[in-house]
Amino acid sequence: MNLYWKKLFGKISSTEKFESRLKKQIGDFNRYKTIMASSEWKEYSDLLQIVSSEDFKTRKRDIKKRRYRDTQEYRDMTLFKKLDKKIEKKHDDPAFVARYNELKEKIETEEFQKSNAFWSDPNRWQSTEYGIRENRFMELAADADILFCASCKEDDFRTLKKYKLVFEDDFAGSVIDSSKWETGFKYPSADLLKDHSLCSEQQANSKGENISVSESMLHVYTKKESVEATAWHPEKGFVKKRFEYTSDIIHMSGFQCEKGMAVVSKIRFKGNKSVNHAFWMRSASSAQKLPHINMWHIDDGTLEVGIYYKAASGEKKQSVRIKGLDSDEFFISSFVWENHELIWYVNDLEVFRTSSFVPSDPMIPMLNSFIPCPAKGGNATLDVDYIKVYRISETE
Repeated sequence: MNLYWKKLFGKISSTEKFESRLKKQIGDFNRYKTIMASSEWKEYSDLLQIVSSEDFKTRKRDIKKRRYRDTQEYRDMTLFKKLDKKIEKKHDDPAFVARYNELKEKIETEEFQKSNAFWSDPNRWQSTEYGIRENRFMELAADADILFCASCKEDDFRTLKKYKLVFEDDFAGSVIDSSKWETGFKYPSADLLKDHSLCSEQQANSKGENISVSESMLHVYTKKESVEATAWHPEKGFVKKRFEYTSDIIHMSGFQCEKGMAVVSKIRFKGNKSVNHAFWMRSASSAQKLPHINMWHIDDGTLEVGIYYKAASGEKKQSVRIKGLDSDEFFISSFVWENHELIWYVNDLEVFRTSSFVPSDPMIPMLNSFIPCPAKGGNATLDVDYIKVYRISETE
């Protein structure tokens, strides 16, 4: 696969655009969760249910459409005004006076005054309990946060809802976080020497001396310098060997990756292309080299992702090599370990997936730069902006 053509035809977003879009999605999701948990959203939801009900619509229609002249209050007031004009002439008519006094007493009651004021008011709906609720609903419905949340569709955050952050390092300090990382290789037995080099490589691993943290990034340096170091030989065991280069290796401390997780990292490599850079995993419970997962492996400027494993017929691999990476430019790698499949992404482009072999046991992530024999070697730098691990839930 060549990313040059993917970029040319818009099949993959630039790291800047992809990260900007991802940050917006995460920001929107966090905003959505905050609003959904707020008392204002609960109030809005409760009022929405009320104002959407048929009972509410019927009440509103009846109250707003009923004319004042069709009410008993209007009839009583109209009649009283007529009687009031004639009272002086008919003050000696007992029946008329009785009717007049009865009506006068009625319209002077507090209950009648309130009822008449209500029905005579063309904006009477606004003063009702339901009208007040509707006004409050309209006020909430115009709020920017409520508008945002109400505009979100159920599936907008379906993927993000499934991802829970369980490990993160954005390298914000001035030294590597010892609670998250240790130098050297990681083996199941604590008795095995972890800080060592390999005779099959041209660099000595420097127990953290070639690692620094600055500008919110982790840096792994490969340098031209002659040193003697302890190295593993497949036939002789540990031996002393002189190396002409130094570099480093670290592994996650107290954390293991397993099925149902996704590992996301943002990286950049600079310098001599014969220097390899890798973020990989090996078994947390077995001293065997396989299975071995390359979340990413940079070799001569080419990215390789895939898995190496043992089968009945011998060692197997499922991998792909990807050209077209821009040297000196960051890219975001995502590795998704599903129950029945392994999937790799570069930015927002899926670059490889396989179901041929999916490990069942937890694995330890390791990060290093190295020079395989007989590569030429040289100075190089690996920059890591962040590493995040998410647990993926089956249901939202």
